[in-house]
Amino acid sequence: MSRIEESKISLEEPVDVKSELCSTKCNKSYIDEDSVKKNCDEMYQPELCLTDEPYEEFYNKINWNRLKEIFKTKLDEFNTECTSNQELLGLILTTYGYTFFPEESQPLFNINLIANSDSYNYCDDLNFSFGLPCGKTAKNKSPNVYDYRIFHIALHSRESKYIRAKMRSANSCGFYPNVDNSGLPIVSSGAFHYKIDNPESDVSTRGSKGKCSEKISELKAPYKQFMFNPDNAQFVNNDGPFNVPDATVVLTEQCKTTHQYIYNQFIDFWNARILPEVFIPPPLVLPDSRPLLKIRRTQSSPFGGNISFYKRKTNKKRKTNKRRKTNKKRKTNKKRK
Repeated sequence: MSRIEESKISLEEPVDVKSELCSTKCNKSYIDEDSVKKNCDEMYQPELCLTDEPYEEFYNKINWNRLKEIFKTKLDEFNTECTSNQELLGLILTTYGYTFFPEESQPLFNINLIANSDSYNYCDDLNFSFGLPCGKTAKNKSPNVYDYRIFHIALHSRESKYIRAKMRSANSCGFYPNVDNSGLPIVSSGAFHYKIDNPESDVSTRGSKGKCSEKISELKAPYKQFMFNPDNAQFVNNDGPFNVPDATVVLTEQCKTTHQYIYNQFIDFWNARILPEVFIPPPLVLPDSRPLLKIRRTQSSPFGGNISFYKRKTNKKRKTNKRRKTNKKRKTNKKRK
């Protein structure tokens, strides 16, 4: 049999898409080659995965489709606020040696999608980097050339990990595993977090593309989670220190101050400018409009005095037993004349 004939047979052999896409053990379902959603069934093992359970109350209160629709525009608005914030500009200059020139008519940060485009398009994952212009001449006159990432903001969707099968039309969105390839537990930075990609550097000295593109690896990057109020999905202030997963990464006090400031600014921006447009209000429960009537029953209170009991007034008429009126005359015994 020729090699061409062998290749034809191999192409015609059925592909087990389920085994391919569900083998991670962290996928609930997948989309097969006919665009039909199917379950992974027993192959899904949530105990091995970083599931969405800790964030269920947040997801239930957010219109994620609407959030995805407006998120980049809102980040641009946040960038505009940062650009006009003189205190922040001073912190950026001190920490990164970058001087902002308003006459250049550009925002402070370059904002770019860093989530895999398929994760964004198919799994609605929101992950954007904030960088400073890098690669300018010493006189700061030439156009921006490169982008030096200093932090990123991630709001991961429920199932944000995209997997594509060898048969390209089949794919899935699932959870990330909670252990690495060697079986060691993974320290999760949470579904919603702020990560420092470069702690400190003089951007003005980075002229080459390689120097401008340097950053800490994702697993070593210092981070802070965005904690939320489960009742209203507002982010809450977190003045605690940044988590530093790797001891080789050192954060100076200046770097901590700068990123804590930006972190707090984004929390305020989320609560005031983003959340009102994506919040799903709870269903309206109409109160009982019937008036309360005091009834005679009372009970002594353990704190002293008596407790009176009330009940709702109803429109039902009380049933009463009334004697019926009759026209019958009372029988009397009269003597006949």
